[in-house]
Amino acid sequence: MNCFVKDLKNRISPYIHKNLQFLMDDKYKFEKTYNKFNNKNLYAWEVQTIFTDVCEFYENRIYQLRKGLDTSVQSGYKITYYKKKVTLKNGITVKKGSVKDFSIKKKYNELGKIVKLLTFLDVDNLKKYDGTKFYGSILYWQKHKHWDRILKLAKQINSRLFSKVNVIEFSTGTYRVNLKGDEFIFDESNKEFKHWFKYDDIFYPLLINKDYHKNLSKIKTEKNKQVTVKVVGKRVDFIFTNDYEPKFKDFVKCVGIDLNIKHNFCTTSCRKSIDFDRKYLMEFILEIKKIDKIGYQNLNEIQKNKLKKLINKNEWYFKNLISQTLDFLESQGYTDIMMEDLDTKDFRASIVSSEEFKEKYTRLIRLLRLGNIKKWMTEQAEKRGMRVHTTPPPYTSQECPPCHNIDRNNRKTQENFECVECGFKDEADFVSPVNILNRFSSNVLREKLHKKDDYGRLSPKKISREKLKEFLSSFHIPLTKVSLN
Repeated sequence: MNCFVKDLKNRISPYIHKNLQFLMDDKYKFEKTYNKFNNKNLYAWEVQTIFTDVCEFYENRIYQLRKGLDTSVQSGYKITYYKKKVTLKNGITVKKGSVKDFSIKKKYNELGKIVKLLTFLDVDNLKKYDGTKFYGSILYWQKHKHWDRILKLAKQINSRLFSKVNVIEFSTGTYRVNLKGDEFIFDESNKEFKHWFKYDDIFYPLLINKDYHKNLSKIKTEKNKQVTVKVVGKRVDFIFTNDYEPKFKDFVKCVGIDLNIKHNFCTTSCRKSIDFDRKYLMEFILEIKKIDKIGYQNLNEIQKNKLKKLINKNEWYFKNLISQTLDFLESQGYTDIMMEDLDTKDFRASIVSSEEFKEKYTRLIRLLRLGNIKKWMTEQAEKRGMRVHTTPPPYTSQECPPCHNIDRNNRKTQENFECVECGFKDEADFVSPVNILNRFSSNVLREKLHKKDDYGRLSPKKISREKLKEFLSSFHIPLTKVSLN
């Protein structure tokens, strides 16, 4: 059956890939086309479930592309130069006047918004969106003198993004089925296997771990619960999911955390710094770069297995760092953690490579899979009963904690922070976590910038960088001097 399901998924996948625009325009209507793949080997609802699952793979890929799409407009640029002759850590001597850093300033305006909207629409048939909430914006912009150029740009971006969505090929026949409520059978007379699972008129003996499968009796009585069927070699796995109910400790105190790829793994508002193993990271990056040069499509099975092992090892390494961090925070009595929302963090694009790892910082973040840090941190913290809150990333490193002055020049170097307004000085790495914590500690900032779920966890509200800066600056207290104590 699993081989049949795998073949079915690999027939469905090209169909969905060919009709991505249909899926994006009307997911509900598109999913009804599953009946094109109905057959005598599976129930219709099983085919529908498989079809929906494959759709989700493509939706997740498109969601990633949406999230990474930048349609902001260039509004300027900034260049900084070396003020004197400097010898870098790698031994290279840089002359006075050489480019130290270059960054492009961008602004997300109304033009950028309409381009982003059009990018994911069928621009050749815009009338079919009549009746949607956004159709009024389309009618308004159609009167613009550069409407044809806007459409052309959106079409080019659409074509470029869709070209990044490859046909997904499935190597397993994993799929979901609904339970009727009588699949679990207990046979006390059987000496070797007492628990059995009946599926498709076949009885499968179950290996039961009493500690791990505590809720087996509860699952046995539930109807319409779904189970994932997966064949691993000669073993069949039945994977059940239960509703997750996090249990948090009573609030005692919160800590701010800033993740930092340039100097260390993270710093906290209680002035704790946790570093990473630079030798390990260098070796990992070199191995990944070797595979990059070959190209994933050209890898043989041995090389693919090596890549998989590298990724798993790297995941284990950073999960272990997170565990060390949480061990320390628990020992200090913290029950809540405030950190930046790494899903939307605007990592600074730079043409300057890391002197230590000889890579751009944005590429380092991708190579090390640091986009998963928030997920891993949340998973581990919640197992310990600790809440993880997130806040908008902008200006945490530029804001002065005492006087709240926001200025890029407050942090002229990556190492040192000195407020141009009040003169406050500190190590730059310890300024960001203090500002992050302040957004939790301040009642006004906590309510204004965040939304709260049923468990008291904070997450960012949708707010533009300009509005965020305007609001944070309203706390600015002009001071002539702030005590460094």
